[in-house]
Amino acid sequence: MKVGLVFAVAIVLASGSIASAKNGALFEVCVDPLSAVVTNDFQPGSLLTASGIIVPVGTIRATTSTDCSNIAGEQIGTFFVRGNIVGGLPTAEPDDLAYVSWEFRVDNVGTIETTGIVKTTTPYFQPIAAATGSYHSLQDRQVRTDVLGSGGFQFRISVADK
Repeated sequence: MKVGLVFAVAIVLASGSIASAKNGALFEVCVDPLSAVVTNDFQPGSLLTASGIIVPVGTIRATTSTDCSNIAGEQIGTFFVRGNIVGGLPTAEPDDLAYVSWEFRVDNVGTIETTGIVKTTTPYFQPIAAATGSYHSLQDRQVRTDVLGSGGFQFRISVADK
C-alpha cells in the first residue's frame, strides 16, 4: 500500500495549448508498481526510483490494468521519479510519505520538473521547479496531484496557482 502512495502523482495533459493553460488538468500518469526500485523495505530514508507513462486526461479508468499495458498505446510521454521515504521520521507530518523529484517529459511539448512531499492524502501540491518548451510559462506555479486508483500508481496532474 505504501508503494502505491509513493507514486501518487498526477499530471494532466489536456488537448490544446499548454502554454496558455490557466488552472486545469494536463495529463495522467500510470506507473507499473513492479517496475519500482526501493531499498530497505520502505523504512524511513529508503531510496526509491521508478518510471511510467504519461497519457491524455481521461485515459485512465477503473478498468486500467495496474501494469498500464492496456493503455500503453496512448502514451504521450514518460514520467520519472526518484526520492526518499520520509514517513516515520521524527519531524515528518502524519501524512508525509516521501520527498521526491518528478520529471514529466511530454513528447514534442516540453518537460515539467517538480519537487516536494508526496502525501498519503489526495490531492496534494508540489511546486514546479523547472519547465521547458510549451510548459515554460508554468514556472513559478504548482501541480496538483489527484490519485486515481487505490494503489496510488495512477494519478492526474493539474496546474494550480501557488
